[in-house]
Amino acid sequence: YKYDSLHPNNIIEEDIFVLRNDIDRYYVSKNTYNINEIEYLANLNNENPQTTWSKLGQIPNSKLTTIIYEKASNTMILNSKLGTINYETELSFPDIIWNLKDEKHKNNIELKKATTTYLGRQWIAWYNDNIPINDGPFIFKNLPGLIVELYDVENNYNWTLSQYKYDVNNQNKEILAKRIKKAIKLSNKEFNNIINQDFMDPTISIESAGIQVSEDKKTKIREFLKNQKYRFIIKDLMLYL
Repeated sequence: YKYDSLHPNNIIEEDIFVLRNDIDRYYVSKNTYNINEIEYLANLNNENPQTTWSKLGQIPNSKLTTIIYEKASNTMILNSKLGTINYETELSFPDIIWNLKDEKHKNNIELKKATTTYLGRQWIAWYNDNIPINDGPFIFKNLPGLIVELYDVENNYNWTLSQYKYDVNNQNKEILAKRIKKAIKLSNKEFNNIINQDFMDPTISIESAGIQVSEDKKTKIREFLKNQKYRFIIKDLMLYL
């Protein structure tokens, strides 16, 4: 995806997991999941904190730190960690109305095309109805088969399937449950205000993690971010990621 509308050639690539069991569905970046897995196993095995910190230090930073948690009731929850504090809010996304097209993918004849206008943008999805799983990336799903590729017509976002895992033993739920349970529940407005506040002044969440930041450093960070307001080129979508 493109992270900065002023620098359209700056493309960021990240692995994102779609994890499901019979009740729940999670959409989470691989790095965010790995961090939660390390913390979960460390707690389970009473691991030495220094060992845990060493493992966490090897996980690359991710821009996509929010977990989308969808329950069987179709309730969608956004869980975002800022510093050491987790915040979450419930959301209701409008239904996606797909238009199925009689067109085959140029590189894979098994893929079929569908289009939609959603969150203010036009999207193209390629799905495989030989894989009867009505799922896909982010909140895009409910096609006659698994979505293998999805992008917007301006090519600011482009998802390509690499793997799909069905969580038979509910292990993923257990790993993510601890973070989700201790989250502070907020209204949509409160949640958005905190996310935006952290974007413009991350020193607040940095200090909540117990890291001291000098006033001179804080000023430099804030001044730098004043010029970064164009980074979220699709704010209504990017905020939810």
